[in-house]
Amino acid sequence: RRVLFRSRQNIINQMHPYTATKAAIKELIQKMGLFYAHNDDEYFTLTQSIAQYYKMQLSVYDKQTLVENLDKNKALIEKYLAQKQIPRPNTYYVIPKENSQVKSFDLITHMYVQQNNIPQAQIIYLDDIRAIDSYKGKSAFIVLDDFVGSGDCYMGICRYNESNVFLKGKDKHLLFCPIIAHKKGLENLEDFFTKKGRLGIDEILVSKENIIKDNTPLFEYSYLADD
Repeated sequence: RRVLFRSRQNIINQMHPYTATKAAIKELIQKMGLFYAHNDDEYFTLTQSIAQYYKMQLSVYDKQTLVENLDKNKALIEKYLAQKQIPRPNTYYVIPKENSQVKSFDLITHMYVQQNNIPQAQIIYLDDIRAIDSYKGKSAFIVLDDFVGSGDCYMGICRYNESNVFLKGKDKHLLFCPIIAHKKGLENLEDFFTKKGRLGIDEILVSKENIIKDNTPLFEYSYLADD
């Protein structure tokens, strides 16, 4: 059974168990280095690159920054809705109904919903993205999450990446709104929209300052970029 968050403070308190300690991050970096490196020199270079990546990007996940970044996402969403003249009641927040575990989609979406007093009726749980075609026109379906890496997770949301799955409504917009994203993942998503015939209909909304550029040292390791 899903638990409804009742206040911003309550949400932030519930986020605490998902915040990694420094010791846990260090252990993870060491395990990644041991798993991927082929020799001592590569282990040192790789673990230093991963550590630098965490130092650069981990702040996006602290409690206050999450709230601030969700405000940035709200501004991007509001601007898009105004440009497309989409009424607020026709705006829905999608949570994939793919398993019973609490995932980042759930946490980020519920934080946003509580932070902005979104009616519960506008949160929808889907296992097949084609369900949005049953909604009225001039609608937006928003997918909030913390991170876009390769983009595969977003492409696979609610079976969207299956070869026989296509959306019909050109006035029903699927909006992917991550807090932080890698540039390559954004490019992959645009290619995906093109293949689905949805470029310019489905959109990615992310703050420019939260886009990871291609020169991030960690992603020089192609086998890590793929993972």
